[in-house]
Amino acid sequence: DLTVNAMARTAGGEVIDPYGGRRDLEARILRHVSPAFVEDPLRVLRTARFAARYAHLGFTVAGQTLQLMGQIVRQDELAHLPHERVWVELQRALGERSPEVFVQILRECGALSRLLPEVDTLFGVPQNPVHHPEIDTGDHTLRALQADAVALTGADSLLIAVPMFHANGWGLPFAAPAVGAKLVLPGRQADGASLARLMRDEKVTIAAGVQTVWLGVIDHLDQTGGDLPDLRRILIGGSKCPDALIRRMEQRLSVEVQTSWGMTELSPVGTIAAPGDPNGTHASGRPPMGLDLKLTDADGAALDEQRGVVGHLKVKGASVVDRYFRAETDALDAEGYFDTGDLASIDEAGNLTICGRSKDLIKSGGEWINPAEIEDIVGDQPGVGLVAVIGREDAKWGERPVLVVEPQAGIELDAQALLNSLRSRVADWWIPDQVVQVGAMPLAATGKIDKNQLRADYEQGLIPTMGVDG
Repeated sequence: DLTVNAMARTAGGEVIDPYGGRRDLEARILRHVSPAFVEDPLRVLRTARFAARYAHLGFTVAGQTLQLMGQIVRQDELAHLPHERVWVELQRALGERSPEVFVQILRECGALSRLLPEVDTLFGVPQNPVHHPEIDTGDHTLRALQADAVALTGADSLLIAVPMFHANGWGLPFAAPAVGAKLVLPGRQADGASLARLMRDEKVTIAAGVQTVWLGVIDHLDQTGGDLPDLRRILIGGSKCPDALIRRMEQRLSVEVQTSWGMTELSPVGTIAAPGDPNGTHASGRPPMGLDLKLTDADGAALDEQRGVVGHLKVKGASVVDRYFRAETDALDAEGYFDTGDLASIDEAGNLTICGRSKDLIKSGGEWINPAEIEDIVGDQPGVGLVAVIGREDAKWGERPVLVVEPQAGIELDAQALLNSLRSRVADWWIPDQVVQVGAMPLAATGKIDKNQLRADYEQGLIPTMGVDG
C-alpha cells in the first residue's frame, strides 16, 4: 500500500527499498507505492488509519496520495466494500492514538460523507446564534476525540452531568456517537444518590460535570459506603477547582480528574489536561489541535515573554467566534485573536492557569453571572446611591455574588427589598447571597468604583452585612 511498508531487510542486513520508503520515513510521509493504489478501495480507510496511528510522531499523508484516495471516492469504489471490512477498519482506527486524524483524512478526501454521513454533516453547521455563537460542531468533535483531550473511544460509557445548554452538554453529545461510545444523560436527576445509581447501572467510565456535582456524589457515597467501580476519569471545568477537592475526588472515587477551560465563543474547548499525564497538573491543561493562545498587555500588545507571566489571554483558531449575533463588527482583532476577558499564565509545558478576569464576571457553579445586569436593576431602586456586585469564594459553588450598596444620604435601605427587585428579572441563582452596606464606595483614580478595594475590605470583615446572609 505505502512506501514505508514496502521495505525489507536481507539476512545480511541489507535494506531493500525499491520505492523510497526510507526517504519517506525520514520525512514522516505516508505515500502510495504506485498508481495501482486506486485498485483497492480499502486503502482509503487503511491509509487514514495509519495516519491516526502515527500523527503524534509528525506523519502526514502525501498530497498525491490524498488525490488518489479522492479518486477512489469519486469513482464510488467505496460502495463495493463489504460492510464487515469497513466496520473492522473503523473499529481499529477509532482505537488509535489520534482518531480525530482518521476523521480528518476521510473528510479531506471526501470519504467521510460516504462512510459516516452523520459525522460529516456536523462540519460547517454552527449552532443557532440566537442561543450561542458557536462555530463548528464538527471541529469540536475532532477536539474531543484527541488522545490528549477527552480521548473518547467506542469502549467508553460517557455521563454528561450538566445542563444541555452548558458547554459540555452541547459538545460531547456529538463526540460520543462519532466513536460509538455510550452516552448517558441523567435528565433532571442530578443529586448524588441518583447519579451514583445511574453511573453504576450504566457502567460509566468517563463523567463530565462541574465540581459541585461531584461533591454531591462523594457525600452520598460517604454516607452509604458505596463506590463506582467502572469510573476512570472525571472532566471538570468552570471556575478553578481547589486542589483539596481534586485530591478528595481522586482518592474517594479512585479516578483521574481532568481539569479544563473553555468558553462558548471557542466552541467551547479551550484547554484540557491530558489523561494519564505523568507530570499531573491541576492547571487547565493545554490547547487541543487548532487553537493558539497569546498573552498580551492591557493594550493588546503581545508580551515579550509568554511563559511564567500573567497577561490578558487571547485565543485564535478556526472554531473561535468571528462575530456575535446581531453585532455589526467582528469580535476579533486585526490578527484574528479573540479577547477572552481572562487573566492567565502559561507554564513551560504549555499548561494554562486562569488567574482572574479582566472583567468582573462571577463564575458560580461553572456558569457566569454578570454583575452589571444586577447593578443596573438595583441601581434603579429608590434610595440607592451607588451599587457594586463582587464575588466571594464559596466552597461549594466556587464563587457567589455579594451585593454592595451605598445609600443616598439619610436613606435607610431594606436589604430584602433590594433582593426582591431582582426576582423574575434575573435567574434565581444570580441573586446575591449577601447584601452589605458602605458609607462611601471606594473609588479609583478614574472615578470608577474600586472593586479590588471592595473585595479586600469584604475579606477583612470591614463591611457589615444588612441582615441577609445565605
